[in-house]
Order: sequence, then C-alpha cells, then structure tokens
Amino acid sequence: MPRWDDASALVVESEYHLLLAEAALDARERRSSGPPWLARARDHLHDTCAVTPRLSELAAAADVHPVHFSRAFRARYGRSPGEYLRHCRLERASALLRDHRTPLSDIAAQCGYVDQSHFSRAFHRAYRLTPAAFRRLVRPA
Repeated sequence: MPRWDDASALVVESEYHLLLAEAALDARERRSSGPPWLARARDHLHDTCAVTPRLSELAAAADVHPVHFSRAFRARYGRSPGEYLRHCRLERASALLRDHRTPLSDIAAQCGYVDQSHFSRAFHRAYRLTPAAFRRLVRPA
C-alpha cells in the first residue's frame, strides 16, 4: 500500500515537471515574435513579482490602453497579468524554499505575500502541499 509520503513525492515530482515544461514554454515565447512592449511588461512582472503593479501602470509604461494591454497579454501568454504575477511568485517561492534556513515568513515577504498565512494558502492551492511539506520533500538527502 502506498504511503502518504510516496504520494506527496509524486505530487512534488509532477509539479516539478510542470514547472520545467512551463519554463520551456516561456523560453519559446521569448524567442517568438510579438510586440516588444508586451515582452518588456512580462519581464517586468517576472523581475518585480514582490510588488503588485496596477494594470493602468503597466499599460501606461507600454503606452497602450489598459483594455488592449490586458487582452494582448492574455492572448500572448495564456493568462492575465495578475495570473502571471501569481505564477511568478509561486515559482520564486518554490526556489526559495530549498534553503531550509530561510523562515517561511521571510519567503512570503520576499515573494510579495501579505503574510505567511496568505502565502501558505496560495502555495497549497497551487501545489496541494503546504510550503513546509514541500520543503521537507525537497530536503537534500
């Protein structure tokens, strides 16, 4: 009979492969053509995911209307700017969780979450695993 730890390891491995596939997709998207302002906006969201910009600020920086910005972003990247930002935060958190010395509250703050509870709920919703459980599973042998 499979143990709970075996199932959790399978979940983590599956999520790991999903992250790799998304990273490969992101690389293909960067190589394909598209408006330069859209790629700059995506890169800005990725690089500053701890800050939550307003849609109007992103659109103004791109010099396009917010509705056009939002539609073009979703059409190009398959998710809204807000969904992309949440994805970036979780990606960064997953990487930071590998350092077992960093408290979860610090990771939450570094990734733009209001508090550790907000971070834990978002992480659990995305990966079906708490940050602490994920950290235990990725612990070096």
